[in-house]
Amino acid sequence: VWFQTLAYASLSFSLLAAFGAVLGKQWLRFYKLRRFGRGSLEEQGKSRQQKFDSLEAWHFDAVLQTFPVLLEISLLLFGISLASYVWTQQRTITSIIIATTVLGLLFHWCTLLASLLSPNCPFQTP
Repeated sequence: VWFQTLAYASLSFSLLAAFGAVLGKQWLRFYKLRRFGRGSLEEQGKSRQQKFDSLEAWHFDAVLQTFPVLLEISLLLFGISLASYVWTQQRTITSIIIATTVLGLLFHWCTLLASLLSPNCPFQTP
């Protein structure tokens, strides 16, 4: 029963990540469409700066960065759930599932470490 709980949690996290990505895209589209106001160049500049300041005040970047984290959690929960379910039926297949899940985690951690050690690394993860 607990592996079903993990599977449903994984599904919930992935749906939240997808929903958040769609919302983020809509928010950015709205921001880009309304970024230039009417009036003089000075008024347009003030309006653009006010909108940019609002993005920072509302931590827009941090909100958008939570969606990939939700997806990462979802993948981990799914791997654990799948391995625990298959463990009761076929241990050989379980070892393959665990190995691929661990390889995925190691790859993610290595790219994260590389981005922390080198600011010029192309694998920057917020």
